[in-house]
Amino acid sequence: MPALRQRQIVHGFLNLRPNCAACGLDYAFIDAGDGPAIFIIMIAGAIVVGCALIVEIKYQPPYWVHAVLWLPLILVDHAAAARGDEVAVDRAGSSTTRPRKAG
Repeated sequence: MPALRQRQIVHGFLNLRPNCAACGLDYAFIDAGDGPAIFIIMIAGAIVVGCALIVEIKYQPPYWVHAVLWLPLILVDHAAAARGDEVAVDRAGSSTTRPRKAG
């Protein structure tokens, strides 16, 4: 039983394991679909757009400065949020009743 408490659901950076390494439980029932991605896009997008508007109003830089500032922030912000979101989905799934494997 202690091996099941490790909860190694994430494999790599953004990939979920297809099943539990300890007991073989299929993780297909905890697929969150596109729901978490929508929240990541909306929240991270609002942060980036808000910051871009503040910089535009205060400093009025050329468009290439916006590209240099905001494109890397978008990539880092979305990747970090997506990774944290998968871990949150794992924790939410662990608190619900899981189907038992026959056998």
